[in-house]
Formats: sequence, structure tokens, C-alpha cells
Amino acid sequence: MTTTVCWQDTEQAIFQVLTSLTANGGTWWIAYSGGLDSSVLLHAVCRFAAQQDQPPLVKAIHVNHRLHAQADQWAIHCQQQCDTLSVPLEVVEVDVQLTGEGLEGAARRARYGAFEQALNPHDRLLQGHHLNDQVETVLYRLVKGLGLPGLTGIPAKRSLGKGDLLRPLLTISRQQLADLAQHWQLGWIEDNSNQDQSLDRNYLRYSVLPALTRRWPQALKRIATAASWLQEAHILSQDLARLDLVSVAIDSTTLNRVAFRSLSVTRQKNLLRHWLQLCGQTLSEGKLFSLLKLAGRVSTKPSRLLLHREHIVFIGQGVISLVDLDAMNSNRKTQLWDGHSKVLTPLGKMSFERVLPPGAHPSLLRTPLAKEVVTITYREGGERLTPVGRNGSCTLKKWLQEQAIPQWQRGYLPLIYYGKQLAAVADLVVDEAFVAEGEGLKIALE
Repeated sequence: MTTTVCWQDTEQAIFQVLTSLTANGGTWWIAYSGGLDSSVLLHAVCRFAAQQDQPPLVKAIHVNHRLHAQADQWAIHCQQQCDTLSVPLEVVEVDVQLTGEGLEGAARRARYGAFEQALNPHDRLLQGHHLNDQVETVLYRLVKGLGLPGLTGIPAKRSLGKGDLLRPLLTISRQQLADLAQHWQLGWIEDNSNQDQSLDRNYLRYSVLPALTRRWPQALKRIATAASWLQEAHILSQDLARLDLVSVAIDSTTLNRVAFRSLSVTRQKNLLRHWLQLCGQTLSEGKLFSLLKLAGRVSTKPSRLLLHREHIVFIGQGVISLVDLDAMNSNRKTQLWDGHSKVLTPLGKMSFERVLPPGAHPSLLRTPLAKEVVTITYREGGERLTPVGRNGSCTLKKWLQEQAIPQWQRGYLPLIYYGKQLAAVADLVVDEAFVAEGEGLKIALE
């Protein structure tokens, strides 16, 4: 009698979640691997749909990663099951490309790419993640030392491509699903690699979780509840970060360092994480701590932190800026100046305003002669100039060092040539031989 109540309660709990999904219309795609979880989900959705006056359109999608010797047999099994249920199945073969995140991560990226391609507006992708998966995820991320965002666990809903991703089984344990599958007399695929406890996830599944639940029978639900509390805490931290960003941001990629340092260290860390995520950057806790240390210190000496090959964070006296090196490199090209237009450089738009001061002005560049070709280019090495205010000539490299120009920035400073002679370095300095005696050009780098 107890078993009957158990499977009925599980079925009812699943149907209750599915009822809440019927409002928006669109296709319900079942992410169908052929394993226990997705098999129960597929059959549950079909049984639920059969009870509805206006049932949702149900389809299944099976992703063949081609990584297992039995991958093709699994695809055949899924097709047979879907044919029995009269559910259209789309089998997608993906090419798993390793890019540094490991085989499991690469397979996941390929799989979700296939899911995104399948979804149209208002479509939903339903996945079979359950309570045990949630707890495994939280514990795994906890022992890996991940921060608050990671400890929030698996979300029940999020956007995916043009549609939404939903996980209606997150409150159901694997044992409950197995009991329901047994009652429904389902067959499913067992992947032998899931027994390999040299893999962290499998060790948690077969060694850690059973020990926890033997000692504390309610451990799974309590850990999942803790994850929901952490989700609430994360939402609050995001709300606070948005408020702080309004008062600290100069623009989307630059923070006011003075305003930033007025915040508590906890809010600084929270703000940095949120700001960088908005810019498409995710940092490890170690790198975030390094950035926090650089940004919060009293020193006025510029510094930088390399995030990835393409991005750095520059910390100046008054600013904290995220720099996209790829975008800067794309604008690092030699150009001719036509005498009036602004010039796009890696560091922003450079303009030349004609100014008539009362006398000679050391910051003004003389107007070029008709025969002089004005070229905007960048360092190659060996350049020399005689900076205004400095006693004698020097190499550009030495002058940049004397001015404490950040090393990463030096190759992106626009150099203004009159003919073959270096006349000015961005809006920083004019060569002595090219200072305006009367009307001249005021250089501005936005």
C-alpha cells in the first residue's frame, strides 16, 4: 500500500508542475537521452498531455555525441520508444570540440548548442534533472570552492536560445523516479560509465549521498532547500550590485575608482563580479580576489590584470576599465588624416580642433603644410622625438616609461606623423619641432 501511495504522489507532483506550464503554448521539447530520468519525463508528459482538452505539441530531441561505443544503439532505442508513444523524435549528431573545459564540458556545450537550434519562440525544452542531481551539483561546487552563484545549484527555469529551459523533476528524488518507472514498466538505458567512481560526480552519487541519507534521511531535501535560500541571497546580491553600479559606473566598461573604493570590501567584490558578468566575463574566485586587491589599494600607480587572452582590466588613478584587446587590435591600423575628420583608434576617437591662442602653446600641434601627408600609425620600435618640456630627444619607449604609461597601452597609442617625422603622441605630447606658433591643432582623444 505504501508503494502505491508513493508512485501516485510522485505522478501527481509531476503533473502539478506540468499544469503550470500550459499557459504560453509553443512546443514542448523533451531532452531525451534514453536514461531513467528522461524516460520518466517523456512518459509523464505524454500521460499528462493525454488528459488535456488542449494538449501541448510534444516532441523529443536526442543528442548523439558520438563519444560512446553504444551511442548509435542508444539513438535507436530512443527512436523506438518515441515511435511507440507517437512522439516525433529529432536525433542530432554533434561534433564535440575540446577547447580547454574538459570532455564533459565540451559535450555539454555541444548538446546545449543543439537544443538552442531546435527551439522557436515560446518553445520549452524540458529536462529530467531531479533532486539528487541538484544535491550533487551543490556539493560538487561546494568542494570545488565556487562562490555564491555556483552554490545556487541548478535553476528550475532559465531562457535558452529563443525559448525556455525547464526542469519539472527538480523536487523529485531518483528513487521516486525509479519507483514510478517500475510501476509504469518502463525500459531505459544504463550507461556503464556512470558506475565509474573515479569520476567526481559518480563518487558523490554512489558513496557520499548514500552515506548522508543513511545518517540524515532528509538530507537531500534539506540541501536542496539550502540551495533555494542561496538563490534568494544571490538575487539580493544582484539587486544590490545593480544599485551600486548606477552610482559607480562611468560607462558600460569603466568604473569610477574613487566611488568604488568608498564601498565596503564585500560590496566591491559583489559589484566587480556583477559588472564583469554584464560584460560577458566570468572570473574564478582567485582572480576576483586579485582584482579586488589591485582596485582597492591606495597606490596611484596604474596596474592591470589579464582576465583572458582577449581581455584585461586596467586600474588607473581614477578609473577601473575593462579592455577588449581584440577590438583594440582591429582598430590598430595606419590611416591618413584628411584634415577635418575624427579618426577611430584603439583607445577611442581622436579629433583635431583648430585653435588660435594668443601666442605659442606647447600642447598645440602646428597645422600641416599643404605638401605634408599626415599619417596616424602605431609603435613598431625605434621611434624618437623631442618632447616639449624635456631637455633633448629620446626614444619614444623611454618617454612612455618616464610618463608611467601602462605597458599594455603603449602599443595602442596613436602616433601622428607629418611626412616621415613623429609630430605628436596621441593627446599626450607634441614634438618640439611641431609646436604651433599661432593657430594650431588641439588633439583630443575621447
